[in-house]
Amino acid sequence: MSRLVRANLIKVLRSGCILTEKGEGLWAELRSRLAGKARISGVGVPLGEHGFAILVRQGARRVRLGVEQRDEAIRAGAQGAIILVYQGGRLRMPGVSEDVSVDYPDLFGEVMSALGPREGDAVVIAYADDPLTAEYGALAAALSLL
Repeated sequence: MSRLVRANLIKVLRSGCILTEKGEGLWAELRSRLAGKARISGVGVPLGEHGFAILVRQGARRVRLGVEQRDEAIRAGAQGAIILVYQGGRLRMPGVSEDVSVDYPDLFGEVMSALGPREGDAVVIAYADDPLTAEYGALAAALSLL
């Protein structure tokens, strides 16, 4: 809380905390960039029972091989993560698959129907043995793309 106050993102009142104008702007930016979320099945992915995906608008440009984002998800408690980018009209898994629709058709169908990525977007999917940890892992990885 003290870091948020020092950064002028929140104001602490007797009745609780409120966002400052700067905080409201940051929140709006986060909402626009973290544009979708969905539970994803673990079918064909031996990383954990529960998967959670977050769509990051224009996040593909920050992804190299996805290792950095995977590491963030693991630090947050996830067992693993998959990073996908939508580039050139195809959903890709950098360093693994040039076309997820061919190599992982079930995953492709689930991501496309749940999140509908557009050119330049990234999708972070974190897996864990419980749904909340998968969600935390996905959020940690997604935030590293902002």
